Amino acid sequence: MQSKVAITILSMIVGFVLIITAGYYRESTMKKEAPNFMVSLNSAAEEAAESWPLTVDLSDLGFTKKVLRPWTIHVRANSITNEGNEPVQLKFSLANNSLPVTWDSRQLAWDKNAKTVARPFLPGESMKYPLSIYFHIPQKYRQQAIIYNGGLEISDVNTGRILAYVPIKLTNSKISNSKTSNSEMSTEGHGEGVCDR
Repeated sequence: MQSKVAITILSMIVGFVLIITAGYYRESTMKKEAPNFMVSLNSAAEEAAESWPLTVDLSDLGFTKKVLRPWTIHVRANSITNEGNEPVQLKFSLANNSLPVTWDSRQLAWDKNAKTVARPFLPGESMKYPLSIYFHIPQKYRQQAIIYNGGLEISDVNTGRILAYVPIKLTNSKISNSKTSNSEMSTEGHGEGVCDR
């Protein structure tokens, strides 16, 4: 009887430790494996708002990620806020991109083909989890030190003006920096070079 109680208590302790460990692993690896950002935009501002840079080093991914989906990198917007006084209609595109990309959104008005939110984004409104970008890295890019060096452009459909920019960089620090990526050879900076629209 006592042995059964001891086994039950031990099982509960092990289960509790596993839950805590899993939570810690998810928290500690999320920033490295699935970086996210928040950005506030204002159509009346003279310059586009800019988020902090997002960098993912493929050589620094966790064991689980390396085993399951090492060549797909997920970048997610936690929120986008309209701090201006005018409604805008959002369009998303990637500057300097030559990688295959999958786009997704939780917004009901999301237009997958146009990569737009097909409704007005009202002043003071904040979109929660409005965008997910999945970069798929083909074999020919995997041995490059810099796989992608560009960013996400958020523009107004009606005016074409870029309202916000999120720098994004995918690297592989195990590869010599002498191997230059296709993205690095194109012109850096938003609004220039190849753009995935």
